[in-house]
Amino acid sequence: MNYINQHSFTLSALIIYLFVTILLVRDGIRVSDIIALAAIAGVLILSWIILRPGPSTLTRLDDFQEALASTEPTLIEFQSEY
Repeated sequence: MNYINQHSFTLSALIIYLFVTILLVRDGIRVSDIIALAAIAGVLILSWIILRPGPSTLTRLDDFQEALASTEPTLIEFQSEY
């Protein structure tokens, strides 16, 4: 169950892509089918690249403590790659 939780976007994208592929090629493969599948794959890959979390801006403990000690408000956000 942990694997499904951590890879839900990838699994959902594969299931949707497989479903659309079956719908498009059930009457034969045409050039428009290939173009549509390539466009869908591009959108899914691009959305995965955009939505995945990036590296932390504070990587050292000293930087984190300095940010907390400053007079400006500090937002702490916890993210997981999965």
